[in-house]
Parts: sequence; structure tokens; C-alpha cells
Amino acid sequence: IKGKDEIKITSKAKYFTPDISPSGTKIIAVSVNDSLQSELHVLDKTGMLLLNIPAPQGAIYVHPRFIDQHSAVVAMRMPDASMGLYRINLEKKSIEQLTPLTKPTVGFTYVDKGMVYFTSSLAGTDDLYALNLANKSVKQITSGGTGNYAPSVWNDTLTWAAFTSNGFRVQERALKEMTGVAITDA
Repeated sequence: IKGKDEIKITSKAKYFTPDISPSGTKIIAVSVNDSLQSELHVLDKTGMLLLNIPAPQGAIYVHPRFIDQHSAVVAMRMPDASMGLYRINLEKKSIEQLTPLTKPTVGFTYVDKGMVYFTSSLAGTDDLYALNLANKSVKQITSGGTGNYAPSVWNDTLTWAAFTSNGFRVQERALKEMTGVAITDA
């Protein structure tokens, strides 16, 4: 960013929602082939493919984010349109289900200090939720009629985009103020 250098590392590829590893040495992104099959690709800084993890038959990966150098969290849409959050072990290529499958959407994941923040329409409108990776508990942390998206954490502050009649508005709140409501079936 300082030098304003921009480097193209791939070509003729269909990559979506990339994330950079905590060390800055790897990139994870969703790859979709011409047959609409979804895979997670881990690339190095030059764009060389290090690892690919195909989605289960008919499933589609959405918004992968590194947890650490060896694992990631990803939303997955199943063939019946149900969705859930999953932890991917990048070394073993194993997939662990973190939340039950639900018909409401799940996405816009963000990982910080053992928590996964995400958007879901579980309560009827798009709101923010927090998943504790240690115990897999989920809390709804915003409630609004028009939608809350793209959570991000810096220090102890949660920032997100709230939809308004004039477009999106950036919102901020201290994490300690975001106590939330426990969700028992998500």
C-alpha cells in the first residue's frame, strides 16, 4: 500500500472473495470452473496454486477467511439451498461443520480472536452474528429492519455496513457493547 504497487498474480481464472493469510504469504479464494463446480484454492504470493479443496458434490463455497495459517472458515451452500459455516483444515483437507444447516443465507465472514462474525437472514432480515469457535455458540449481535453486512473488527471495535434509504452507512460499536442474543438452533 505504501508504494502503491499493484501486481497481477493470476489470469484466466475465476476467483471470488479472496482473503490473505495472517502471515501475508498465502491467499485463499473460491474458484468456480466452467461446470460451476466450486473449490477452495490456496495460492502463494506469485499466484502459484498450493492447494485445492473441492466442495462436496453440488455444494458452493462462499466467503472463505483464514483462521490461522493452517485453517479457514467458509460458508457453504448445499444443493438443497441450505447453508452453514465450516472449518477447513488446510493441512488435512478436512471439513468440520460449525453450525447446523439452515435455509437462511450465511456469508460475509470475518475472523478475529476466535470469533467468526457473519451476516445471516436467520431472524428474517440480514443481521450480524458471532460464532465462538471454541464452543460453537452463536449470538445475534445486531437487529435492524434493512440489513447489516460486511462485519470487520479493528482492536475492540466492530465495524459494518448498514443499509439505509440513502445506500450503505458505516456503523461502529465497541465489541463489549455487542452482548447479543444467544441462538439455540443455528
